[in-house]
Amino acid sequence: MSSHKKQGHRSHSKSLIGRIVHGALFIATFAYRALVLGVEGVFWLVHGLWSLGSLGRQAYHAAHVARTGVLRCPDGHVIPVSAGSIVHACSACGFRYRGSPLRCPNSECEAPVASVVSCPTCSLSVQSGLRGH
Repeated sequence: MSSHKKQGHRSHSKSLIGRIVHGALFIATFAYRALVLGVEGVFWLVHGLWSLGSLGRQAYHAAHVARTGVLRCPDGHVIPVSAGSIVHACSACGFRYRGSPLRCPNSECEAPVASVVSCPTCSLSVQSGLRGH
């Protein structure tokens, strides 16, 4: 009878150790998943705020171009966006035309806005501030 008690005591201690190990693994797994979720959450929060700020800057630049009617190249030259005397090339299809660099008149192109405009003075590329492609 005493041997039965010993076996019962051993199986009880093994199950206690098993429960402790299982509990420790559960806690470690939970902590790891919480850490990964927290890091990922911070990443997406920063990414979302950065994207929102970028969108705000683009909207401000587009409104400024629409209000003033000009772009400036990195050298400071003025690029009128509504002048008909400057020849522009569409960055999407290569169509060359006179008129606003912000709209490609080519009916086959279907690019609503040219995202890059060339300065007529120095030929440097300038972001139009509007995205069309």
